[in-house]
Amino acid sequence: MELTPDSLPLRAELIKHLSKEIEVLSTNMITTRLRAAFTVWVGPYILLGALVLKQQLSAVVMRLDPLGVSLLALVFGLYLSLAYIAGRMERYGALKCNEWRDLITRLGLKQNLDLDEVKELLLDNYLHRRIRIAYVFVWVAMFTSFVIILYILVHLGVGG
Repeated sequence: MELTPDSLPLRAELIKHLSKEIEVLSTNMITTRLRAAFTVWVGPYILLGALVLKQQLSAVVMRLDPLGVSLLALVFGLYLSLAYIAGRMERYGALKCNEWRDLITRLGLKQNLDLDEVKELLLDNYLHRRIRIAYVFVWVAMFTSFVIILYILVHLGVGG
């Protein structure tokens, strides 16, 4: 079946739907950026505050041995991998929005479109699996980073 120039109501509905999808995807990307920025920029100050509070309660001796340095390097690597995955997700979102914008343009110009082509552009059969894997990795990496930083603070970073 083809979308002909005569099918104006269907074209208008598709344009409305695609515009909303682009808006939702853009909002999700901005929200994710804000969450990540909050964690990256505020997290170190919280850790510094914990060290200052610990220092007020007892004498503090910083002893960062090779294990501590290795753990900090691991946390750094985890944060870089989080940034890489976030960048890949944003790139996918931008590419998908561009595909939708192209489809909106073609719909607006009233070109003949194959309905199967429109369905293929709207659906992504592999997205759910890739997103699930990415989010599992992100949450595992964040939890691992949190545990490593706690370990460094409790066992390596401070003590009397």
